[in-house]
Amino acid sequence: MSVINNRSLLDFNCIVVDVTLKILLSSNEWLNSCVAVERMISTIKGVHFQK
Repeated sequence: MSVINNRSLLDFNCIVVDVTLKILLSSNEWLNSCVAVERMISTIKGVHFQK
């Protein structure tokens, strides 16, 4: 296994990983928000089962 010395390739990979992590963290926060809103609506409306 050899060491990669290409600085532009390393910079590009670093930027790609950074952007990917930011997107994943942001989507996780959006998912948590959606779940919280859904739970709030379910609590306010109540649960009704059909017999």
